[in-house]
Amino acid sequence: MNKKNQILEMFYNQHLKQVDISKKLNVSKAYVTKIIKLDDRYFSEKEKRKEDNIYNRKIYLYNYQKDYRAKKKEEELENFMKLQHEQASIELSSKPHISKINLRKFCSSIYDYDCKSNTFYINKNICTTNELPKKINMNNKILLKER
Repeated sequence: MNKKNQILEMFYNQHLKQVDISKKLNVSKAYVTKIIKLDDRYFSEKEKRKEDNIYNRKIYLYNYQKDYRAKKKEEELENFMKLQHEQASIELSSKPHISKINLRKFCSSIYDYDCKSNTFYINKNICTTNELPKKINMNNKILLKER
């Protein structure tokens, strides 16, 4: 197989770029371009590759934006968690004790609410120390809106 046929085979069938063909066959890029442009299939192949590039670019941009948004959302969540941690540290360290309401806010996952008695009870499935209040009576109705 002569070089011209090899060039055409690599370009149209194997879909290699002109630079790659020139490196493989050890010829100049200008020679590869000249051989390819003389073939009748060149313009249709050029249009096809152009459409493929546009499609691949759209997919790349879509994935890039999706990853960027996910990363941004993760950073926002991380910043929010840091702020919550700082707030909890301030509340827990500034006073010798923490109020029952603030404790319930801080440990919200271990308390269940009873709407009839307007009281929070410790979940029976959770093993806790005796230092935590077993029930927290809520006289303030504003707190219920926060829950």
